Amino acid sequence: MKDIILIGIDFSDTSNNALQYGVGLAKKMSADILLVWVDTTPADEDAETQHEKRLEAKHKLKALAADVEARNTGVNVRCKLRKGMVHRELAFVAKEVDARLMVIGTDGISGVEEFRIENNTFRIIAQSPCPVISVRQNYKVTDKIETLMLPIDEMKNTTDKLPLAIQLAKDIEAGIRLLNIYHPKIESLRNQTNTHSTKAAKILEKENVISDVDVPIHTADPKEVVEAAVNSAVDMLVIMTNPVMSRADIPEGILAQKVIHFSPIPILSVQAKPI
Repeated sequence: MKDIILIGIDFSDTSNNALQYGVGLAKKMSADILLVWVDTTPADEDAETQHEKRLEAKHKLKALAADVEARNTGVNVRCKLRKGMVHRELAFVAKEVDARLMVIGTDGISGVEEFRIENNTFRIIAQSPCPVISVRQNYKVTDKIETLMLPIDEMKNTTDKLPLAIQLAKDIEAGIRLLNIYHPKIESLRNQTNTHSTKAAKILEKENVISDVDVPIHTADPKEVVEAAVNSAVDMLVIMTNPVMSRADIPEGILAQKVIHFSPIPILSVQAKPI
């Protein structure tokens, strides 16, 4: 049975770019594609208007699916319409079909709103039962996905993203490069980063997916993390996120959110899976 890549569609330029990226992944992974459109119209809108919107969306989805299949031999595309809140419905469908990955588009946010934990992109990522790749609207999609970058810091669960990253790298024939994030002042925390990095490098070498030397930075500032990835010319940044369940989780969620919105390159967000 083939893996399924779920792609959220709203017919905007942003989601169309995510679709193009998802198609490239599907070809590399020999996976099927499921396009999902969510009807977010208010329940009090008249029935005829709702029906017309759903009918129009259904026709557009079918046209998109037919176009993708016509342009990409061997790629199978299905469509599904849902009604409700986008993040909940995408998560429901992803769980229902046991999606391997979800691909969504994001515009990035500037100003005050970039720090809001409630934004839709991060809600989708936090609710999703599968890893999510977020792609910026202005990202130039190509067939090149050669290097993934994994940030490694002093946190004890920092290597939990390795299993999924390794499997994806093997599936798309890519390498993995480590980004070592050192605490700027506390030596004991710097040593912990070194310990985790050494462990990760050994695993990557054993799995034959290690790519080039490690990149060190001395700050966890999201902009610096993104800048290091961009300067290293990697094709994807892999970060770990957790649903916000309590006040203690909020700092980690906000940092992940900032990385997602600052990054011009695709971000793969995964939830912890210990190795």
